Amino acid sequence: KKSPNGMEGERLRWTAGFRALDPDVSPDGRRVVFTTNHRGTTYVDIADIVPADGIKNTHALVPSVRFDQAFTPRWSPDNRHVAYSVWKKGGYRDIRIVDTSDGSYVDITHDRAIDGDPSYSPDGRWLVFHSDRTLGVTNIFAYELATGKLSQVTNVVNGAFQPQISPDGKTLAYIGYTSKGYDVFAIAFDEQQ
Repeated sequence: KKSPNGMEGERLRWTAGFRALDPDVSPDGRRVVFTTNHRGTTYVDIADIVPADGIKNTHALVPSVRFDQAFTPRWSPDNRHVAYSVWKKGGYRDIRIVDTSDGSYVDITHDRAIDGDPSYSPDGRWLVFHSDRTLGVTNIFAYELATGKLSQVTNVVNGAFQPQISPDGKTLAYIGYTSKGYDVFAIAFDEQQ
């Protein structure tokens, strides 16, 4: 069925009044994570996708402390973990990974750097994100999940944001800022880092 804009499929509203942002559908297509804001606190919510019926069983994936802010939750290829950026009391903006089976989580960064927009490599080996840990300039970093090794991937002077690794794992795309404004850039992703 064609939608009014000529695309295949049909638009279906999943939520009403949630103030839902940053959705990401699980690799198996059965669940969705997204952020919601209530009274100044942003939560990571998870819900079951029910075909032709929207979403059900919506609940907070991780408890948020008052005024915490959660951003851009993204599924891992294993269909079990979600990474997201969290702003916490004291001005910390870090990357967190949560296990969706039990709600346990680990902060993979905890420092004064501003870390954001995590995304997994297709093989689940790496988590890439942007960070201003390079003297205040935002660059892309890769965190190797098995070893905890953190490597700088880009070395720009004006900023690199919103990294995403290609499905074949060989190319890293990101939004970069230059004197001409924002553009999309692509570089080879070296797994040897």
